Amino acid sequence: MSTHLRTAIKKVLSSSLEPQDIDQIAVQLSMEGDLRRHGVVPLRTIYSHLENAVKDEGDCCPFIRTSTGCYMLKAKASSRHILAARKACAAEKQNEGDQRARGIFTCYGLAWQRNRVVWTPNPEILGCQFQATIPVNFCQQIGFYALQKQNGDVEYVGHTVEQPIGACLYYHTLYRLSYRWERFSFFGLRPVSDRGTFGRLPADFKAADIMASMGVIMVELARPLANKKAFNLVSTLEFSQWEIPAFK
Repeated sequence: MSTHLRTAIKKVLSSSLEPQDIDQIAVQLSMEGDLRRHGVVPLRTIYSHLENAVKDEGDCCPFIRTSTGCYMLKAKASSRHILAARKACAAEKQNEGDQRARGIFTCYGLAWQRNRVVWTPNPEILGCQFQATIPVNFCQQIGFYALQKQNGDVEYVGHTVEQPIGACLYYHTLYRLSYRWERFSFFGLRPVSDRGTFGRLPADFKAADIMASMGVIMVELARPLANKKAFNLVSTLEFSQWEIPAFK
C-alpha cells in the first residue's frame, strides 16, 4: 500500500468506532480533497490496498476486515468486531481452495441519461466514480451495452468488439431505435488504468469469469427481486455519469 494512501485511510478510520465500507472511506477522502491523487478508479484502488494489507501483513496489519468490503482500525475494534473479523477470515480460508471468479468487466455504468451526451460519431461519454476525480471518456470502450427506457426497462441489448461503444450508441440515435430509449448502460472489457486510458483486450477469458460477468449483466439489467447484490471487486468498478455543468 502506498504510504500516502495508507495514512489517509488510517485518518478516516480513526474517526469511527464502527467498520466503514469502501464507499464511506472514499467519500471521506473526497471531502478532504484527497481522492484525485488515487486515480480514476479510487474504489478499486482503496479496496485492493486494504485487501492486500489484511492478507499480507497478518497480525501486524493495523486494519481488520469485519465483513466483505468493510474495515476498521484494529486499535478501535471491540471484542464484537474482533470476533466478526475472525469469522470473516475463517470463511475466506474455507473458500481459498476455490478459484473465485473475478469477472471480465473492467468498468460499467448503469442507466446513464442519453440527453446528457452531445451525440456525434465520436461522442464524449464521460463518467467518474466521484465528481472530485478526473472524468473518463468511455467512447472507445468495447463490450456490452443496453438501451433503456426512462424507468430503466431494457429496450435493446448489444455487444461490440470491432467498433467502440460510443460509435454504436451514436448509431442508435439515428435509426429505427432512435425514439425508443432515454438511458443506456454499458459493461466495458478493455482494462482501465489509473489515468483513465484503456489497455488492450485480453487474449482470452476463463469460463468462470465469463459466467460471473453474465450474471452481473442479468442482475443489473433485469433487476430480479430475489437476487441480493453482494459486495465484491466488481462493485468497485461502477462509474456514474459525469455532471457536465452545461447540462445542469
